[in-house]
Amino acid sequence: MISDLMRQVAQKSIAADVEAQILFGTMMSVEPLKVQVDERFILEGDVLILPHYLERQEFRLIHEAEEHTMDKTYIVEPGLKSGDRVILLSLGGDYLILGRVGETDNVRQVVEK
Repeated sequence: MISDLMRQVAQKSIAADVEAQILFGTMMSVEPLKVQVDERFILEGDVLILPHYLERQEFRLIHEAEEHTMDKTYIVEPGLKSGDRVILLSLGGDYLILGRVGETDNVRQVVEK
C-alpha cells in the first residue's frame, strides 16, 4: 500500500536525518523508469518507487449467452506515459512517485474485442 511505502521512505529519512521535499518532474520513460526533475537532474532506477495504483491496470470480462458472447477489456488505470508531469516525495535518496499533475486525459476506456 502507499502508506507502507511512505512509512518506509520516512523511516530511511529519519535515520539519515534528512528533510522531506516535494518535487515535480516529467516522465521521460516508463520502461525503464526515468524522471527529469524540473531541469535540474534526472532520476532513474532503484531510487524511484512506483506505487501499484500508477501502473496500467486492466481486466477482461467475458460473458457468454445463448445468442451472443460479450468480450470486453476495461482499462481502469492507463498507467504513466512519457511526458506526464508527476509529483515526487523525496526522502533520504529515494523518490516516491505520488501521482500525476493535471490528470485531464486519464479517462477510463472500454476496448471491445
